[in-house]
Amino acid sequence: MFGAALARMAPGLALEDSGEFATAAATLTLTHPPGYPLYLLLGRLALCLPAGNPAYRLSLLSAAATGIAAVSVAAAARLAGGARPFAAAACGLAVAWAPAAALQSVLADKYALNLGLLAALLLAGWLAWRDGGRAASRWALLAGLSLSHHAMTLYVAPAAAGWLIRKRIWRTPRRLAVLALLAFLPLSLKPVGLPLLSRTAPSLMYAPVTTRDWLVRYLTAKDYEGRFAAYGPAERLHRIWSQGAVESARQAGGPLLVLAALGAAALAAGGAAGPVLAGLAGVIFALLLVARFQIAGVGYYLSPVVAFAGVLAGAGLAAADRRGGRLLATGLAVVLATLAGIRGLPGTDISNYYGATDWGRSLLASLPHNGVLVSWHDDDFYPPMYVQRVLHEREGVVLVHRPFLTRVWHHRQVQALHPGFTALDPALIPWGRTLDPEGVINLFIRSQLPRRPLAFSFLATAECAGGFLLRPEGCAFRCARRETEPPLATPDGFANRLRRFPWRMVRATYPEGSRFREVASAPGALWTQLALRHWNQGDPGSARVCLARAAALPNVRVSATDWVDVRRLIGRR
Repeated sequence: MFGAALARMAPGLALEDSGEFATAAATLTLTHPPGYPLYLLLGRLALCLPAGNPAYRLSLLSAAATGIAAVSVAAAARLAGGARPFAAAACGLAVAWAPAAALQSVLADKYALNLGLLAALLLAGWLAWRDGGRAASRWALLAGLSLSHHAMTLYVAPAAAGWLIRKRIWRTPRRLAVLALLAFLPLSLKPVGLPLLSRTAPSLMYAPVTTRDWLVRYLTAKDYEGRFAAYGPAERLHRIWSQGAVESARQAGGPLLVLAALGAAALAAGGAAGPVLAGLAGVIFALLLVARFQIAGVGYYLSPVVAFAGVLAGAGLAAADRRGGRLLATGLAVVLATLAGIRGLPGTDISNYYGATDWGRSLLASLPHNGVLVSWHDDDFYPPMYVQRVLHEREGVVLVHRPFLTRVWHHRQVQALHPGFTALDPALIPWGRTLDPEGVINLFIRSQLPRRPLAFSFLATAECAGGFLLRPEGCAFRCARRETEPPLATPDGFANRLRRFPWRMVRATYPEGSRFREVASAPGALWTQLALRHWNQGDPGSARVCLARAAALPNVRVSATDWVDVRRLIGRR
């Protein structure tokens, strides 16, 4: 498993949260809540490996964690259902090569470590259910360690409750106290480690843990309350099917699910209905969480469900071995592992991907030493941050994240990294008034324009590029779409408006081969949007002029979908 991940691994920084975690591990600073101190400490050790660059070394940690997950699932499959070694190995590979797990095994992020811990916890749970004693102590310690990393460990809460009831632990208070102590000891890593990490170096990702309120925000799901209330009851029911059941089937694949159903029936008939029911209760809990939680990476949250299915599939292969012979079981195991590899490996091969690091370097290179780069989204914030703080390149450029411009802690952290930098000019602040986010951002722009070269990085997709309305007066740009569209500017008028802006837009080519839509320099995207609007309002001449101006700009890239629309509507390449 580790070798398969090694062959597909990114040679440097990948997208998503890789830049954040690579930077946080290298500088021992905070990430976004819940903080992930266990990953940061293990990542710090991984950075000592004499191999590649820092991001590559952290990807090695992810590959090793996914390998541990495969081994743990294989061992649990042998323990639970008596599967032969080759059948158990096929189950482990099928879990590790599920699309979400396969992707996380080749980049620096927290989900691979989470899957490794949960798979090991699954194995320890089967041992504790069968033997108790020391196995229960190991299970409690591992449960606390896993929970200190990610709250997804709560999936095993039904199994833990079932074990405590079956063993009647509440009748032996001393034993119950020992297990509770073993579980809570690793949990102290967060309340102790997070304040210490926040003092080592300034973090641009989140506020320092200097008060009890900030610590509570890290230890709880307080910052995610809105995401848990994003859907109504009817939509949640629909998501249980569409995002829960369907996505679980996509991650696991048909062969694994069929063998898991066969294994569940065999285990229930053999007297092991308790662990199966407890695991299924955890699966239901996972589906309910996915239905409530507004999160993009649903597959990552369902990886533990796939791991449990892998254990049950081992019992299914053992049942096939008993009833149909070794030849049948061997054939099913080969099919299981082969189909899992075909489904999960090719699409996660990023071994030739250098884009994110180059993207960060290109963004920083667009400004002189004392310039200010304002990033728009995580994908154009984490890469330059990694280039600056880990690779120590272009450290004189001030990096500011636009969503955090309304946060006082972000201003302080930026000032700590760049002594002498003042985010807001006190003379411009309307003291005694409450500013909306747009007002704060415009105040920041007006504060910086006379002092430093200022550049913005925009993810110039059709959705967001049309929302930026450039205006030459005091408020430099709007953050959101206006309710009513203003009269369209003529091509010459819009060109004059662009020329009156005293800062440069970032013109950096977005990395190739990413899963995200390609982006353009902000002026190119704005010209394209203006062209489409002129065409939709019946002015094809102005539309063609705007499109020609967009095509004349350097490094202009238009997303494939938008470009098809442009060619169809305007009739020009």
